[in-house]
Amino acid sequence: MIATCHWLQNVHFGFINCVEDLVMNRKREEWESCFQKQGLDPKPVMECYNSDQGHKLSLKYGKQTDALVPPHKYVPWVVVDGQPLYEDY
Repeated sequence: MIATCHWLQNVHFGFINCVEDLVMNRKREEWESCFQKQGLDPKPVMECYNSDQGHKLSLKYGKQTDALVPPHKYVPWVVVDGQPLYEDY
């Protein structure tokens, strides 16, 4: 869900990549360190994360993901103009 709230920021790929890297290296509990590493203010993201709006955004994006045709097979599943890019991104 933190990725959902992070879309409110202009700079997001570095943050999400940082979190994913920590997860892959079994350091998930250190995810908040990515704010400092990316030079981001955690306040707006954490406020969204802990809010009803953040929960609604997560549900909205989950519904959009479930509605993809063809269904997504992995993450990230990049779609441009309604067509998945598969591994070509």
